Amino acid sequence: MKVLLSCSHVFHRICLQAFEKFSGRKSCPMCRKEQYQTRVIHDGARLFRVKCAIRIQSHWRGYVVRKWYKQLRRTVPPKGKRLRQRFYEDKLQEINDRLVRSCNINIDELFSEIDHSVALSRRLLQQFARQRVHIISEEEWEQIQLKAIQREVFDCPI
Repeated sequence: MKVLLSCSHVFHRICLQAFEKFSGRKSCPMCRKEQYQTRVIHDGARLFRVKCAIRIQSHWRGYVVRKWYKQLRRTVPPKGKRLRQRFYEDKLQEINDRLVRSCNINIDELFSEIDHSVALSRRLLQQFARQRVHIISEEEWEQIQLKAIQREVFDCPI
């Protein structure tokens, strides 16, 4: 797996780790820039995490639905035609009531809660930004990657 450094040099992750361990400090092996940031060049790891998350979510949803269906099947409807009709009417009414209750949301209260949450997050991020080093934006990463491509070095130089 290759990593792109903020100084636009590209190395294998293992080679870079070996260099850092050997040298005893975190600096680029080519230009000796101190305290660089790294990014994995290909998005394979991110795509794998997303795929795993989707799979976990689908299994969880399946579990919840199966559990709900099992509980629903435990209440066996009566044998008589009229009683069975009444049983299903009650079940349908119960499901309808649950749907209506879940849709009854006070929009103003929801928006005020979202605004409060965003304000807290913004304050936290501002505190974090004051304490941390400059975090490279997506546009800056694209410029760094273009610079690395222009060098036309395709093999790990370590």
